[in-house]
Amino acid sequence: MIWYKIKGTVDVNAKMVDLKDFLHDLLKGKKNLGFEFRDGAIIVRGESVRLDDQKIKSRTIKGIVRDKTTGDPLPGATIKIKGTSLGTATNMEGKFELTVVDNFIALEISFVGYETVEVTVGKREYLDVLLKTESFEY
Repeated sequence: MIWYKIKGTVDVNAKMVDLKDFLHDLLKGKKNLGFEFRDGAIIVRGESVRLDDQKIKSRTIKGIVRDKTTGDPLPGATIKIKGTSLGTATNMEGKFELTVVDNFIALEISFVGYETVEVTVGKREYLDVLLKTESFEY
């Protein structure tokens, strides 16, 4: 049996319950507390903010990725939000669409055999990205 009390506001008496459910019930109504499981540990943190509780401004960036020399579209090029693993790939016409939070910094665009470029988007909603083939020295 587990008995835990948080500063006079929440009492939980639990027996044979899932730990995640227990912690969720324990911290219910405590908007300034949250928890996560990381590397075999339980981390209880203060001042956590759930993204779904906020009004986050997002926008959609559209564009095309093309070969700089020929102007041909590059299907399967990768468009990634810099510093994250979030992104998308271009379709068969080299076009893409990506929803981003409004205050992101830049996109990284890459394609096999081409130099990766970083594009600062600013307020633009459409990008025409030209990639240059990599030059190999032997």
